[in-house]
Amino acid sequence: MSQNRIMWLILFLKLFLINEIRGNLANQVQDLSENFLANLEADPFLINNEFSKESVEFINQQTENYITLMKKKYGIKDRGINKRSVQYSEDFGSSEGSYSFQELSPLDLWIAKNASDIFFIQQNNTSYVLVLEKISTNNIMFYKQNGENFDVLFTQSVGAINKIVTYSNSKEIFVILSNFTGIFVHTVSNNNLKFMQKLKLQELSDIIVWENTNGLFLSVVREKENSTYTSTCLIYKWLGRYFDEVNHEITTYGSRSVTAFSVGSLDFMAIANYKDDEGQTGIYSEIFKYNVDTERYEPHQKLFTNGAVDILFFSLKYYGLEEAYLVVANSEKNENHIESIANSIIYKYVGKYFIPFQSIANRTDKWITTSEVQERLFLISLSKSEGVRAFTYDGWKFVAQDIKQLDNFQSGIVYGSFQNYTNNIILSKFGFFNA
Repeated sequence: MSQNRIMWLILFLKLFLINEIRGNLANQVQDLSENFLANLEADPFLINNEFSKESVEFINQQTENYITLMKKKYGIKDRGINKRSVQYSEDFGSSEGSYSFQELSPLDLWIAKNASDIFFIQQNNTSYVLVLEKISTNNIMFYKQNGENFDVLFTQSVGAINKIVTYSNSKEIFVILSNFTGIFVHTVSNNNLKFMQKLKLQELSDIIVWENTNGLFLSVVREKENSTYTSTCLIYKWLGRYFDEVNHEITTYGSRSVTAFSVGSLDFMAIANYKDDEGQTGIYSEIFKYNVDTERYEPHQKLFTNGAVDILFFSLKYYGLEEAYLVVANSEKNENHIESIANSIIYKYVGKYFIPFQSIANRTDKWITTSEVQERLFLISLSKSEGVRAFTYDGWKFVAQDIKQLDNFQSGIVYGSFQNYTNNIILSKFGFFNA
C-alpha cells in the first residue's frame, strides 16, 4: 500500500513540476524529482513505520517542502512562471556584479617553494603553517606566522605517507598521517611532533576529525575491506591521550568520502557510497543522526547516488539567515546498459531533511568550499578532466564563475584543499596556487 502511495506521488510531482516549468528547465526538474522520490521511498522513517497515519503525514510534508523549494528556486507563482525564472539557463552563466574568482596564479610564498602540501592552522588567535616537503625524503616543516614572517618551530622526517589531516582546538593541534600500514596520530607539543597512537587500518579512502558537544572524534571509511566493497565506517572518540573505538555498526559500500556536521543542535554524519559487491554504482549513500540517549549515530536519511566519490556539507548566510547544504559528487550511472557521467547534486536542508535543490552537469572528483571571502562563499569543483570550477549563491541558485586558469590546472587535479591566507583562496596540485 505504501508503494502505491509513492507511485501516486511520483506521478503527481512529474505532472505538476514538468508542466509548470517548461523548456530547458524540465530535464533538470525531472532529474531532481526522481532523486527526491528515490530518497523518499527508501527513507528509514517510512520503512520503520510502514504505512501509517504518521508515514502519510511525513510523505505529505516532505512533498510539500520539495514543491515549495522548487517553486521558490524557479520563481513559480500560483499561475505560471515569473520573469526571473524564464531568464534562468542550465548553462550556469557567470554571476555579474559579485566578487568572483579572477584567475589562478602561482603562490609567491617562500615556505611553499619545495612543498607538496600545505596547511594553515589557527589556534587561539595564533597562525601556524605545516608544510610537507618531498625532496629525497618526506619532511614536515612547522612554522609560526609572525606578521609577514614565518619562524620555523621544528622540522621532522615522517617517512612514506599518503594523507595528512590537521585539526586544532583551544587545547591541541592534531597532525594525523596515514600510509599503507595505518594511521599515526600526533599532537604538536613543545615545538615538536609528539606521537600519540597508531591505528592499524588499511585501504583507507577518507579520514576526518571533528568536534561537537559530545566530544572530539575521528572517523575512517574504506573503499574495500578484505577485497569486498562492503565495509564499516569506524568511529573513534578522543579520551585525552588516545582515540578509543566506538561501535556504531555503520555499513558502507565502497565508500570514498565521509563528512560530519551539525545543524543547530543536531549532529549528523554523511557517507558517500561508490559501489556495492554486485558492481552497482546506482546505490544509496546515507545520512546518520546522533542520538544523545543511545550515544550512537543512527540511520536518518538515504540519498540515491550514482557512483558517489565525494560528499561535502557547507552552510552560508543570506540576508542574515543561515542555510545548510550537502553536495554529492556523482561519477557514473548506467541506464539501459548505457554508461554516462552523472551530475553532481546539491541538497538543501529543509525541515530536518535534505531535499534535492540543484543538479550541476560536470565531472567532479572533489568538492571543497571556502569560508566567506569578501562576504562571498565559494563552492569549488575539482576535476581530473575539467580542472577548477567555482560557484557562488545568488539567492536563487549556485552560479558558475569565470576563471582564468593556468595551463597545468586545466586538467589532472588529483586533490585540493582550501586555505584562506591573506584573503587568497589557495588550491594545491603538485605545487601551490592562489585564486
